[in-house]
Order: sequence, then C-alpha cells, then structure tokens
Amino acid sequence: MDVRILSCFLLMLAGCTQTGVQAIDDVDAADDDDAADDDDSADDDDAADDDDAADDDDAADDDDAADDDDAADDDDAGCPNPCSSALEPGQTFCAGETFVETCDSNGNDVTWECSSSGDFLVGSTVYGCTVGMNPGAGTRVCPGETFTRSCWPFGGGHARVDWQCFGAADPSNSSFTQWDNDYCTATTGPQAGQHFCPGQVILRDNCISSGTRDHYICPETAGTGSAFVLEDSTSCTIETDEWEPLHRGLSLKRWTSGGHRFRALEVDLCDASLRVAATESGDRAQTTSAWGASQGMLAAINGGFFLWGPIRPDNCVAFGGGSEWVDSADSVPRSFLAFGPGEVGFSAAGTANLPPYPGFGWMEEAVCGDATLVWAGVAQPNGNPSVRSRTGAGYSADGTTLYLLTVDENGSAGMVISDFAQVMQSLGADFATNLDGGGSTTMWTESLGRVNVPSGSERVVANHLGIWLEGGAEGYNCP
Repeated sequence: MDVRILSCFLLMLAGCTQTGVQAIDDVDAADDDDAADDDDSADDDDAADDDDAADDDDAADDDDAADDDDAADDDDAGCPNPCSSALEPGQTFCAGETFVETCDSNGNDVTWECSSSGDFLVGSTVYGCTVGMNPGAGTRVCPGETFTRSCWPFGGGHARVDWQCFGAADPSNSSFTQWDNDYCTATTGPQAGQHFCPGQVILRDNCISSGTRDHYICPETAGTGSAFVLEDSTSCTIETDEWEPLHRGLSLKRWTSGGHRFRALEVDLCDASLRVAATESGDRAQTTSAWGASQGMLAAINGGFFLWGPIRPDNCVAFGGGSEWVDSADSVPRSFLAFGPGEVGFSAAGTANLPPYPGFGWMEEAVCGDATLVWAGVAQPNGNPSVRSRTGAGYSADGTTLYLLTVDENGSAGMVISDFAQVMQSLGADFATNLDGGGSTTMWTESLGRVNVPSGSERVVANHLGIWLEGGAEGYNCP
C-alpha cells in the first residue's frame, strides 16, 4: 500500500483533509529538496577536493621546475664554457676533459684538452715515424702502424719486411722496428741458402732429363724460410711461344713467326714489388745488359733516339730517377712514354711540348720514340718502308699492364713499322710508340741475360727502360 494512503487513512481517523494530503506532499518535496541539497553539498565537497588536488599537482610541478632550474644552474656552474669539436660530433666537453685524435693528418696521435675558455688545446702528442729511404721516402706512418717493403735486402738476399712504428713524445726518438720477415730459402743449386722475397722466381733447367725448364716461385703466403713451389714448366726450346714467369707480375715470351724472331715482356704495373725505371743522366751511354745488371733490374730494353759525340737525346724527352736530363727537349717528330707515381702516359708525335710539360707534371721516368704504333687500341698505318730490328713499348687501356717488344733482323727478318704495330696491338697494347731500333734493339733479363740477337755486337745507347725490383708497399706506377 502506498505510504501516503496509509498515512491519510491514519489521519482520516483524525479528520484528514485534502489539505492534509497536500501537506504530506509538501513534506515529501521538502525531504527531496533536502536530499538534493545533500547531494549538491557532496558535489561541492568533491569539487573542492578536486581543486585541492589540482593545487597540489601545480605545487608539485612548480617544485619540479624549480628543481630543474636548480640542476641547470648547477650544470652551468660546473661546465660554464663547454668545448665541442667536429672530430667528436654531438659531444661536449668540460674544462679538463680530453679526447684522442688517432693518426691525424701529420701521422701523429694527438690528445686534445678542453680549456676553461671553451677552446681545445693540445695536451700531448705521440709522434709517428717518417720513412727515410726510397721507395716511399717521406711517407708518414702513425704510431702502432706498419710499413711494408714487399721485397727488401735481407740476410744476403731479399725478404718481405714489415716495419712497425713505435711512437714517442719526442719526434726525434720516434723510430721503426723490424717486425716481421717473410721469405723463401733456396735449398739447391747455385742459390742454395739464399733468401728470396715472395714473388721472386728461380729457374731450374731440366732440359737433359725432362726437356723442360722449371720456374719455382716463392709464394705470396710465404712465412719465415718457406719453400718454393713450382709455378710453371716451359719447353727448353728457345722459341717456346709461351709466357715464362720471371717474377710475380713479370713474364717473358719468345717466339718466331713468319721468319720474324720476337721477344716480349709483359709487366703488371700494379704488382707491389715492381716499378718502371729509366736511365738517369749520369748513367747514360751503356749497353742495355750492362745498365740492367748494374742497376739491379729484373729486365730492360734499349730506350730512345740519340746522337753521338757526346751521346745525348736526339731532340727528345729523357727523364730518369725523377729528374729531366739537361739536354732533354721535345720536338715535333718525337713522342715520349712517361711513368710516375700512379701514372703512365703517352705523348704522340706532332706537338713539341715545353717544360713543365702540361698534363705530365707527375713524370719521373721517360724515354722517347717517333712513330705512334697503337692509338686507342688501333694499330696505326705507317708508310716507312724500312725493314729493320725494332723496339716498341706500350700499355693497356686501363694502364695496369706494360708491354715491351723487340724483333730482330740478325738471323731474322726485320719489320716495317706498320707490321710491327700489328704485333704490338695483338699483345694487348692500347697505346704504344716505336723506340730506337736497328743496332740499338736489345732485350735483357736478370735470369737469362740478353734474350734477343742484336745486329752485330751489343750497342752502347743513350738510355734504357727497365723493370726494377722496387720493394714498395704497393704498385708504384699502378693507376
């Protein structure tokens, strides 16, 4: 039963009227209002609590910001002028802090210290070493690093030698120490007990027993006192028509074709132990064999055109040992073949270049020629009808391989220039020039001696082109 009806019934007993019912409703409404007021009050209390919490958060944020400001103030106080360097990107250093620049542009290890003014100052230096002898004289080597001589005099022979730089605080005390030696030791024959560097070849003639000539090479993987390995066996027939290894990166070919007796050398200009050399002015006027032997060459050919009385270049370029001969001069009929550090180049006839020879500022060794044999891979026509002994020199398109060629006329048919050019091109030459020929034509090797047959006795010539056991760390003439 509705509570109001029950209340009314009870009041009716006491004379309840409509007014009484209304009064009851008013009482209920008042109760509802009180309840609502209580709810509103509770809401107000909650809002007040939220405001208090927000105030607390704001106070906490203010405290955190103050802490951050205090920390920043502390940092500024501890590192007021920080240092920065492009060598250590993204880093800052406070006064007294350091970093090490390893192997700087001068070949030293430098310790840099941040000063109180915000600049780096040199704290200390460990100086590197300077190579004092050619090849590579003047090269800087950093502390702890090594410098390799691919084939260097050692123990009465040769070895691949690693020199380590021990740095020092005093540059005058910085020096190399021999660190490692790699070589093979011959156990038989005339070279028994002698040391050879990796890449060197010794020959053993077994012509009587087997009809072959064996070429033994000291392998690149050689350690200390390693054994030679058989690189190749060639026929004892002189005209083998096959490449015979004389050294790693250096091969000789001997053949006869159409009545012409040819000799060719192929040289890897990127082999670390090989370098092209031409005669220095003071060593002029020798036979090719004498010059090659006296200069320690592995192989050599005669050089450029010359005049007698006294012997001098015939209006053409001559460089040797990094210097130009005082009587060297280019002329229109002459060409020249030049070599330098990481360079090989050819200047064709038709232009008289004047010092300092534009485009050839790197030139250290050079011999002159006349007619261009090969240009851009094409053998050049030539109307010269003269048939004679000839000497040519050229190189591959990428400049990594040198070709030296002779053809004899003594006991052989000489050649006209245009036919000689065809043979030079077939070897692989992309550019080549005709050197002095006739009685001057000579090819010599350290292991076999003179390998061609000159016209008469071997002639004294002005200059020569040779392959030298340079012993550097990399191919000196390699592009």
